[in-house]
Amino acid sequence: MAKFWARIKQAAKSPWGKIISIGGIVLMVLGVLANITGLAAFAIEYVFPHPKPTPTPTQTPVVVSIQSIDISSPVAAGEIATVKLKTVPGVTCHLDYYTPSGKISTSQDLNPILSGIDGTCTWKWRIVGNTKPGKGRLVVSVEGIEEEHEIEITP
Repeated sequence: MAKFWARIKQAAKSPWGKIISIGGIVLMVLGVLANITGLAAFAIEYVFPHPKPTPTPTQTPVVVSIQSIDISSPVAAGEIATVKLKTVPGVTCHLDYYTPSGKISTSQDLNPILSGIDGTCTWKWRIVGNTKPGKGRLVVSVEGIEEEHEIEITP
């Protein structure tokens, strides 16, 4: 039995793999099979290489800003006011209108708007007929950027 273990230890040290000869029968141990399998895997990889992954393009971050704002001012009470804001496409724009007396308008026409492909948001609403003349206040905001402007209301 000691000879058996001596041969196993000797085979384990062999640079050619793990070959054990017992009574004239040659046994291959997993080391040789692993070498053959690795060689076959290399050949398969060489003939049928894995496709290289397509790199995901990185997007340049969009810098959100309020590029311009057009306000129809002065506007007479009872008439239509218009605010046109230019920003980047696809962002939500908000407009709050405060009357000259300081009251915020609840007009449904002043709801938030998603900017179009050209980056424009436009609001049109009627100034209530009994609005007192004076300077109203407009607060526009886009993605956390806020600006305040005046609108003149005339009788």
